[in-house]
Amino acid sequence: MQRQPAAGSCRYRYEKGEPLEDTSCTPGAISPAVTQATLASTICRKGGYTKGIRPPESVTGPEKRANAASYGYTGRLGDAEYDHLISLELGGDPNDARNLWVEPPDPGHKTGSGANNLKDPVESKLHTAVCSGKTTLKAAQQAIVTDWTTALSRLGLAPADPGARIAVFYAARLPAGQRPSVAAANEEGAPTPWHRPDLDCRG
Repeated sequence: MQRQPAAGSCRYRYEKGEPLEDTSCTPGAISPAVTQATLASTICRKGGYTKGIRPPESVTGPEKRANAASYGYTGRLGDAEYDHLISLELGGDPNDARNLWVEPPDPGHKTGSGANNLKDPVESKLHTAVCSGKTTLKAAQQAIVTDWTTALSRLGLAPADPGARIAVFYAARLPAGQRPSVAAANEEGAPTPWHRPDLDCRG
């Protein structure tokens, strides 16, 4: 078991309601086996890579409980993910304490439904981009360490705010008297009553 930061010494940050790690406790750590030159034999190889290097629950279970104390997380552990900041599919270290944190559930998460975070599809899209040559391994790792909520747009892999573009599209379909201005529709944090969660492409 990896030694964890002292209880209560780590603090979550939040970006538009989404949880981010404490960079002093969880700065990220990479596996020396995964480099730009070894992509084909590691994270991009056919048949998968992460299953063979992922630590067992007998190791991560006690670490997760200890890290929850580090971050002062008091929610249901089953709803939180013991997350690799730099994911294994992006060459993150499998069990370095600097690369693991208890990630709280996303806003609106239903208690008891298990861990399901918006960071996961971001990691998958970055992995696809690295393996297809759209971005470098180092750039993807740095983007997710800086702020996973902006990693895709930072690398030009997604619009800066795709939700706003969808909002403007559906606003145009409303009756004239109910349409907000385009400026209001694009304003960060503006209410969007026409927003359709089932068509949200964020993450």
